[in-house]
Amino acid sequence: MKVQYAFFCALMALTTLFCGCSEDEPLTINGNSGSGSEDNPAGSVDVSSSAASDVLGFSVAFDTSEKSTFLNGGETVPTDSADADFENFAENFTTEHTIYITYNEGTATIEGMIEGVNINATSADVVVSSSIKGVTYVLSGSSSDGSFRMEDGTDDKKFGLILKDLSLTKVGAPAINIQPSKRCYLQIQGTNSLADNGTYASSDEDRKGCIFSEGKLLISGTSGSTLSVRSETKHAICSDDFVWIHDGADLTLISQAKDGIHANDSVVVSGGYVSITTTDGDGIDSEGGISLSGGLLHINAGGDTHKGIKSDADILISGGKQVIMTSGAAVYDSSEADYSSCSALKADGNITISGGHFLAQSTGTGGKGIKADGQLTISGGTIEVATTGKRVGSGSTTSSPKGIKADGILTISGGNVAVRLSGTGDGTEGIEGKSDMYITGGCTAVYSYDDAINAAGNLYIQNGYVYAQSLNNDAIDANKNLYLQGGNVVAIGAGAPENALDAAEGYSIYVQGGNVFGIGGSTAQTASSSQQASIAFNASVSGKTIGLFDPSGNGLFAVSVPSTSGSACYMTASGMTAGSSYTVRSGVSVSGGTTWCGINVDGTLSGGSSVTTATTHKAPISSLEHYAPTIILRAFVSLYPRK
Repeated sequence: MKVQYAFFCALMALTTLFCGCSEDEPLTINGNSGSGSEDNPAGSVDVSSSAASDVLGFSVAFDTSEKSTFLNGGETVPTDSADADFENFAENFTTEHTIYITYNEGTATIEGMIEGVNINATSADVVVSSSIKGVTYVLSGSSSDGSFRMEDGTDDKKFGLILKDLSLTKVGAPAINIQPSKRCYLQIQGTNSLADNGTYASSDEDRKGCIFSEGKLLISGTSGSTLSVRSETKHAICSDDFVWIHDGADLTLISQAKDGIHANDSVVVSGGYVSITTTDGDGIDSEGGISLSGGLLHINAGGDTHKGIKSDADILISGGKQVIMTSGAAVYDSSEADYSSCSALKADGNITISGGHFLAQSTGTGGKGIKADGQLTISGGTIEVATTGKRVGSGSTTSSPKGIKADGILTISGGNVAVRLSGTGDGTEGIEGKSDMYITGGCTAVYSYDDAINAAGNLYIQNGYVYAQSLNNDAIDANKNLYLQGGNVVAIGAGAPENALDAAEGYSIYVQGGNVFGIGGSTAQTASSSQQASIAFNASVSGKTIGLFDPSGNGLFAVSVPSTSGSACYMTASGMTAGSSYTVRSGVSVSGGTTWCGINVDGTLSGGSSVTTATTHKAPISSLEHYAPTIILRAFVSLYPRK
């Protein structure tokens, strides 16, 4: 009966939170324009969205109308030849000779032959070898069974390759096959399509994709030009070095068996538009690192266990927009004795997000939004993650959905982070850190079935704005100590015995600063060595706007409490002192100040009816389910312990 009641409360809370938000409503958070208040430094975040339903009511969809914004984002082309990236821009490649290759179904004609370049055409299969520099090859026309292959040699040079209104399909091999390990400047002009059909014939050379390069593959395009690539059995685009997508590249990639883009070294996206659809592979998979600084990515990664963007090393996101959907299920791997699940963003190393807009949705069982095997650091940008799947497995072998998860230290110091989990089951957590976690700035909003924010180690909240709501567990949970040192926090936990704020048994909650409101089924013990005074009280404030007032009647902060079955409340505000009388009022009016996810700071509070007035004292605060519904207060005056 208790389980049924808890589920009913969870369902009602979910319905209330998202009431009036259609799936097509865009999120109104926009990064990098803060209010300039002390807890929200100017330029770090946008706190213009006042309701949690606005912040968490984002939708995930592929909007191609945004292409024009990102396709030519204004890359800065290096002009100093000593710059490490000088040669990675087509603008710095000089064409001295141009050769034209025109396909006409079963034939290919060549114009502009020069000494030092050898070209053989067998039907519509063209093989090129070159010993001179500065050559650009222009491919045009069409063939249902044709190809272009650059042969490996001892004196290969970097070269240009222009696809100009080309339609080329190759049976049993790559359509574009570049064997030299030199730079290839691939430029798109006009409307182009490449495809492969059937199983590749055996070969002594690497042939891993419809477009394959042993060397660095640098892709750009001219205005209005497009390239579509479809592979039946291999990657759509693959390099045994790195792939770099520049401004102007408009790519539509479909891979039916492997990855959309695969690289042995790294993948860089600094401009352009890339749409990737895979039915049994990852969207982007790099055996090295991944850097995303511009451009627009639309990735729909199908198939069980597959990833939208995956790196065997580190991932850095500093700009652009990435929209990623995964739908496959978690699958048990008997060799690893564990489950493997889908992730929109997955790094075996560290993930660093400092800008841009990352938007992801995972609908399969055990699906993850962002997963770092190392550290995860968010210092800017907008991150919106939604999962709808459930937990799979039993006992100690399970896979649970996570919005954001890091095995190493997890730090949020800026930006806008919104995580929404609507699946059910233990472990369905919004933000999980398997080590210590630090929230030192930005705006972080989380809604989940299990813990909204969970740290396996110590959890530090030092600045910024935090909204955390759990339907069935604690809102903010540390498996060691929980340190409240600053910032503005709203924590909504489930009914008894769950807490809004929780530290593990044998550990404590240390309160040193910040404005905090928590409500749940009970309130956890806070440390006697905390510095800042707090109050705890039992009252029905669901759906009401409450304010905390000091002895002089000045409003300290206000909270618009969402629908909740909890009644055990906890409040602390910057500057609260021991031995003073504080009042909580319900139904207050708020004007001015900064409001985000229901918490208002620096505003003017007025009106309302008194919930309670009391003077802080040193009686311990423990689980409120053992107390009558009267106010219980505690002052914390000892020195805050060092970490």
